[in-house]
Amino acid sequence: MPDISTYMNYFIGGNGQFLIIIASIALLFGLGAIGRAVTGNNGLAEANTFVGWSVAVIIFTVTNIFFQIPFTYSFWLLVAGGGVAIVWSLKTGDGIGPAQGFWRVLVIAAPLLLIASARMASEWDEFSHWLPTTRYMFEAQQFPFGGREISGGHFPGYPYAWLFLPYMANMLAGQLVEGAGSTLNIMLLLIFGVGAVRLWFAAQHKPMTNRAVLTWTGALFVALAATLLNPTFVQKVILTTYADASTAAALGIGTVLMYFILDALASGDREKARNLSWQLGFVLAVLINIKQSNLVLVVMLAGGGGIVALRDPAISLGAFFRLLPIILLPATLIYGVWRYHVTTNLPVDAEAMFLPYEQWNTHILWPIFQKMLVVASKKIGYYGVMAIAAGFALRGLWRCRSGFDRLAMLIGLSFLGYNAFLYLIFVTQFGEYDAGRVASYWRYNHHLGLMAVAFGAFGLGTLWHKYMAGRTFPRHAVTALFVIVFIAPFIFAKKLRFDLEHPKPFYRAVGLELPELMPVGSKVYILDPLGTGESGVLTRYPLWKRRTELLGYRAAYHNFEAEPLRQSLLSSQPDHLLIHSVKPVINEVLGTELPEKGFSTLLRATDDGWTIVKQWPRSDGHWAGR
Repeated sequence: MPDISTYMNYFIGGNGQFLIIIASIALLFGLGAIGRAVTGNNGLAEANTFVGWSVAVIIFTVTNIFFQIPFTYSFWLLVAGGGVAIVWSLKTGDGIGPAQGFWRVLVIAAPLLLIASARMASEWDEFSHWLPTTRYMFEAQQFPFGGREISGGHFPGYPYAWLFLPYMANMLAGQLVEGAGSTLNIMLLLIFGVGAVRLWFAAQHKPMTNRAVLTWTGALFVALAATLLNPTFVQKVILTTYADASTAAALGIGTVLMYFILDALASGDREKARNLSWQLGFVLAVLINIKQSNLVLVVMLAGGGGIVALRDPAISLGAFFRLLPIILLPATLIYGVWRYHVTTNLPVDAEAMFLPYEQWNTHILWPIFQKMLVVASKKIGYYGVMAIAAGFALRGLWRCRSGFDRLAMLIGLSFLGYNAFLYLIFVTQFGEYDAGRVASYWRYNHHLGLMAVAFGAFGLGTLWHKYMAGRTFPRHAVTALFVIVFIAPFIFAKKLRFDLEHPKPFYRAVGLELPELMPVGSKVYILDPLGTGESGVLTRYPLWKRRTELLGYRAAYHNFEAEPLRQSLLSSQPDHLLIHSVKPVINEVLGTELPEKGFSTLLRATDDGWTIVKQWPRSDGHWAGR
């Protein structure tokens, strides 16, 4: 059990923590007001945030790529526009935010938001792409045009829609705060939660209007849909700067919109369907510009809508196809602009690419599929729900008669199609080792996680309407759920603050000291023969001022025999070495007498060999202090 100061540090202590919470709320409410101004108040209130986000992405992208206008000018234009839109919304009585009474959701989620905002970045991919790119946007106020400007950035050709959110939140906060991404992820999930509750009421034939006020019970179920009832709420994905949660939120809201478009067409309300289609069009523009592979999700959602319209006798196929230009126009625009930028201004290796045919993993087709099944069997909470959705989707291809059939087809067919796509990617894009272990397969399925929540909300709502119509939730059950949701972050605080797991803070602390210990222009190489390699990735980020250059690192999965190590150092020619763990071969090659346990050491090259600049003591894998 941690002492009280350590425990409190789980919630309070992050640099700029409260600034980023306020900035994130203000940002998403401002974008929501812009979205409402663009598409009117006849759509879904929770979708307006995504519409405003889409407008911001389009403005940033077009003005910077074609006119080289720095982001900062577009940002302050959006701030002014958001302020005016908020005042206008309040004056007209439309309100702001994803729902009336959304503040209750924020109160319930406050402990989780505190944890999210207090955390420091700690995960491999955060430092290999997302965080360095966010930092570059904040400092350079533009996209990379040569492709190599981002120190530590992996693929400068990846789309930037998600990163514009932490960029704008950091701009509002006036500083870079590493917890911005995780805070915004939680907020996006909560906004989707409103859509899940809307589906619950729709299943019971009780339409939820934008003027409906979320009660404490409603706010509770919004929070539940985002967290405890979300089968893909995995802290090491959600509470990071990864783009998986934002992809899931955009796809989830897009699914809710597509359902209500089809429902409006089935009931003959084409004006409502058209209004919702404009919202969906902007949402898809965000979705397609979050990750390179999200084009597949856009095609599957739009295609799923077309299949439902084809199979449902209550829906005019022609009416649906007349809406497709509206639904696909914004996404087509932003996708075309970004493709122009990638092909014109960036090198050919700026984004992920398919391997040459001769390197495809066609010799392990069955082992890949088997491994996918093994992973699925261990995550039955998600895959079980989606398997049920897929079953009803296949039934819907034969007989589609109800709203449940429509939603099941949208979700089930997307699940089958996306997993078929992932299988293709493992065969054609991954190396044999990663393909054989289906690397990140579970994480990629997080993109469809809120689809599972949407299906569950509608399915349970249908069952409630059928068997429990007219009844209310028992008060004691609601109270118990409220207590569980509110106190869960306090109970699992240590698990949620995985960024404090050693040796991550140790690596970050050492990395922060390095620029002051080495002359300007120094070149450092990291040796960590007993480590996973995260020491190298985590150390690179603090060197962002470019006073020093990280040449590379060697970890446990590298060859640590004497000759390969000697050749690696000769070819890279570092003037400093940072050694986090020691094997005898290191002392043999370097001519040093470093202890094999207990210290991390910075060495400087001299005419007489390597000399110690500083050692950081460690105990049982933990930092023992400076």
